[in-house]
Amino acid sequence: MNNSGSLRLFKLPKLNFGAANYIDLIDWPNCVVTEPPLTMHIKDKDLKEMCKEDQFPVLTFEEFPCHTQSVERCVKLISEAVKNVCGETAKDGYIRDKLQARKELPTFDNKGQYYSNI
Repeated sequence: MNNSGSLRLFKLPKLNFGAANYIDLIDWPNCVVTEPPLTMHIKDKDLKEMCKEDQFPVLTFEEFPCHTQSVERCVKLISEAVKNVCGETAKDGYIRDKLQARKELPTFDNKGQYYSNI
């Protein structure tokens, strides 16, 4: 923890791609544990004050998809991008184009609306 009250940085650990087991991907004894992205915006001083209070305050976080189907859809989209294009910019463009195309598709509240459009 940073005693100066400043924000903590999130550092990705180095991965061992030669690992035979997924547990060995990260060398935990030699890894400096860093701040989780969800709490990076909270300063150390503020976090310590929150812990001292009798009633821990309600924190607001960025919204992340937690529904399994939406997470699977995102993982599938990223996997498709990795398989179909090379380079960070191309992958980003591929993903953005796919998401934009999905937004332009018509949406229906029930099956009756879908069948009336056929």
